[in-house]
Amino acid sequence: MALHLLEKLIAFDPADRRRISDEEALADPYFYGLANLETEPSKQLISKFEFEFERRRLTKNDVRELIYRELVYEALVKVHA
Repeated sequence: MALHLLEKLIAFDPADRRRISDEEALADPYFYGLANLETEPSKQLISKFEFEFERRRLTKNDVRELIYRELVYEALVKVHA
């Protein structure tokens, strides 16, 4: 199933075959039970401020700290789920 999805997502020559959209990819059977097309971010407008973090200059220690915080957050979510 994953290979079939990849074939639809990856096109070396876009004129050769039609690439599927992100919504079409999420509707693929490979993601059955995971994706809810009504609540996916593609259905919501994204503010340019959502990507403000990309403009910051991060040091290696900054990245390390951000990864650590994300891991701790995910661990807490799992514990309280």
